[in-house]
Amino acid sequence: MTKNKTKISSILNKVVSMRLIVFTITLIVLIIWTYSKTSSQSVNHPYSYLISDQILDSKEINEASNAHVLFIGDKMGVALAHYIPYINEKLSKNLQSPLKIVNWCRKNESIVRTLNKIKKLNKMPPIVIYHGSADEFYENIFEIDDYPRIVLNIKRFNLPYVQLILEFFPQLSKLIFKPTKIVILRELKQDTRTYTDLQLQHKMEITYSLYNYHLMELIKTIRQTNAEIILLTTPLNFKVAPRSVCSNSTTEQLSNHLLKIKTYLEEGKTKIAYNQLQELSKQAITNAQVYHLLGQASFSLGKTIESNKAFNLATSFDCTPWRSNGVFNSIIEQAALSNRLNYIDFHSHVNKSIERRVLFSDVFFPQPIFYEEISQQIILLIKQFFQI
Repeated sequence: MTKNKTKISSILNKVVSMRLIVFTITLIVLIIWTYSKTSSQSVNHPYSYLISDQILDSKEINEASNAHVLFIGDKMGVALAHYIPYINEKLSKNLQSPLKIVNWCRKNESIVRTLNKIKKLNKMPPIVIYHGSADEFYENIFEIDDYPRIVLNIKRFNLPYVQLILEFFPQLSKLIFKPTKIVILRELKQDTRTYTDLQLQHKMEITYSLYNYHLMELIKTIRQTNAEIILLTTPLNFKVAPRSVCSNSTTEQLSNHLLKIKTYLEEGKTKIAYNQLQELSKQAITNAQVYHLLGQASFSLGKTIESNKAFNLATSFDCTPWRSNGVFNSIIEQAALSNRLNYIDFHSHVNKSIERRVLFSDVFFPQPIFYEEISQQIILLIKQFFQI
C-alpha cells in the first residue's frame, strides 16, 4: 500500500513538473513573440520616433563640441545670439584668450531635436544654457491616434520600478510599453493638419508630458558628463489674448456673458467686471477667455499678483497651441528645482515690471533692456562656474 502511494506521488510530481515546464516554455514563447511584434518600441521611450542623422551638420557638431559655453533651444534662444559678443566682452577682460561661446539654437526646433543634437556631440561643453519651449507645437512628433497608448505608456513609465528596470534593461521597453507608430523626423516641417478641439487638448496633454520627459533626459545627458546646465523660463506676453477657446469649455450663454463683461471693462466698470469674472472662473475653469479678461480686470484694479496668475492660466488654456505658456514654464522651474540646477526665471524678471513699462517688442520677444539684464545674470553664472 505504501509503495503504491509512493508511486502515485511520484507520478503526480512528474505531471506537475511537466506542466510547469510547458507553462514556462509557453511563457517564453509568448514573450519572444510579443517582443518581435513590438519592434517599433526599441528604446525606453513612452512613444516611438526616429530622427534622421541627415539633419545634423558635422561642422556644426564640431563647433558646438569645442565650445566653452553652448546655447541650445528654439527661437527664444536664437534671440540671445545678438548678446553673445557683449557677454564675451564682459567675460574676457581678465582672460588671455576669450571663451568660445556658440549659439546652437534653431527656430522651430522642439526639445526632441535639441536632445538629439546634444547626444551627437563629440564632447560636452562645460556649460550648456537651454532656452526653449516656444516651438514645441510647430511639428508633429507623435500620432494623435496613439493618444490612448501613449497615455498608458506614460503612466507605466512614471512608475519608479519601471524606470529602474529600463535603466538596466532598456530592451524590455518592448514588453512594458504599448507599441506606437514610428514618427520619422527629417527636415523641419510645420504640422498643418486640422484637429478637433478635443484632439488639440489631447495633443497638449501629451506634449506637456513628453516635454517633461525629454527635459529630464536632456538634464541627465548633460550632467552625467559633469557639465553644468542652466535653464531659462520663457517670457510670456500677457497682453496677447488667447487665440481660441475650446468648444467644451464654453456655452452660448457664457459667450454672451463675456461680451457684456467686455463692455463693462470698456466703460470703466472694472469692479463689476472683476466680481463677475471671479465667479465665472470658479465655474468655467478651463475657459481661456475668462482668465484673460480676469487678468485685465485684476491689473486695472492694481492686483498684480492675481493678474499675473490669471494671465498665466489664460496662456495655458488657449485652445490654439502656438507659443510657450505657463505649463511649460512650470515644468522648467520644477525640473531646475528637483535637480538643484541654476536657472534664470526670465518670465518673472520681465513681467515683474508690467506696471512700469512696455515689456515686449512683439508677441514673443521682450524689449532689449531685458535681454541686457538677463545677459548680466548669465555672465555672473559663467564667472562663478569658471571662477573668473
